[in-house]
Amino acid sequence: MKLKNLFFAVASVALLTACDKEVAVTGISIDPTAVTFNEIGQKDTLTATLAPADAKADVVWTSSNTAVVTVEGDGMNAIITAVGNGTAKISATADIFTTECSVTVNVAPTGVGSKENPYAVEDAISKSSGDKDKIDEAGVWVKGFIVGHYNSNTKQVETADADGYNIMIASSASQTDKSKMVCVQVPAGDIRNGLALMNNATLLGKEVIVHGDITTYNTLPGVKNTDGYWLIESNTGINPPEPGNFNVPVMSISELLALYTGSDVTLSGEKKIVGVVTSDLVGGNSTSKKNLVVTSENNLSGIAIRFSDKDNTYSMGDKIEVLLSGKLTKYAEALQLSVALVNTSKIGTANIAPRTTTIEAVNANLPSFEFCVVTVPGVLTGPNGATTYGSSSAHQTNVLTNGTNKIDVFVAKYSTFVSESLPSGTVNVTGIVQKYNTTNQLIIRNLNDVK
Repeated sequence: MKLKNLFFAVASVALLTACDKEVAVTGISIDPTAVTFNEIGQKDTLTATLAPADAKADVVWTSSNTAVVTVEGDGMNAIITAVGNGTAKISATADIFTTECSVTVNVAPTGVGSKENPYAVEDAISKSSGDKDKIDEAGVWVKGFIVGHYNSNTKQVETADADGYNIMIASSASQTDKSKMVCVQVPAGDIRNGLALMNNATLLGKEVIVHGDITTYNTLPGVKNTDGYWLIESNTGINPPEPGNFNVPVMSISELLALYTGSDVTLSGEKKIVGVVTSDLVGGNSTSKKNLVVTSENNLSGIAIRFSDKDNTYSMGDKIEVLLSGKLTKYAEALQLSVALVNTSKIGTANIAPRTTTIEAVNANLPSFEFCVVTVPGVLTGPNGATTYGSSSAHQTNVLTNGTNKIDVFVAKYSTFVSESLPSGTVNVTGIVQKYNTTNQLIIRNLNDVK
């Protein structure tokens, strides 16, 4: 009797174990298999299905790029949320089986570049041309989260910042892809003190709007000439300087030059000059991006301008007005107007016809040619047998010779044509006349100046 009861007990346990055994998973699918979002914060639900239908297993949900879309799984279902523009894969894994949903976040830019409605990071990226010598759009606000500092040596985005030269911003605080970031120049002074991570480590991950010029910086889409920023969380920052009042009388460039009688002249902003930019930002033949040359439309007078706050943004041929609110001074014996970029404005374009002359005439009466555009004939030679216009490692002074008459032809190491070969024989050289200490110079702008 006892043996019979034991047999039935064992049989009952075996039967129950067989009934409760889980069915092995042979596959997994997901619905939907593709999702497109058009708004940040938009959500959708994904559902996983196991095969066979009576299979049981835990499902693990993951996102391949949490800077684009995040996922929160709850068993067979998951909620996905759009975070930033781009593409990502949402994976659902059960046992050794995995399935994926492709997600695209494509949020159309909506900013206009104002402080109230700033450009998004994606706007700035789309506007950046890739040309480091070109300002793609000047004086705009761009919004993003501070995600790090760009190390130009390692070419990596880092959270540690030893120099304070820049910050990287993105549309998401968790973004790690530098191709979806904007590199923002942080100039020394109040901007660097308030914004650089080297001074303000707690700003990492904070949202900010920055004011400057959209361009290419450190080979990346960037904002340079930064002159304002505003931290969203603390509602604090620095506003850019207000533009000057250009509704003032015009003074000729020659009248401005006559104001200098041996000592610096502080200008009150009660007048302005109007002229044409004759230096070439693209050609790069200058020792600083803060410099440019403005010449009168009749090409009889001109002056060097040194921006006190930002890099030059003007192209050769731009007709500009300059509010005389800075300082008239001398640099290396040449008159120079120091003024803030915000106190200049483009009002049109114009062509300057070069004055055809000779080296002898320029050397004999330099004041009448200084910062004007001339064309002179001669033979162009390099120093110590050099056969190219210059070198990317050092400035180079070439010489233009016509008989016994000579004038230096300066080429900065930043010029785009430094590696081009010098011409042979007599050529006509066009350029800007200027004095550097006791030396007369001719500054060519680009290779079109030598024919």
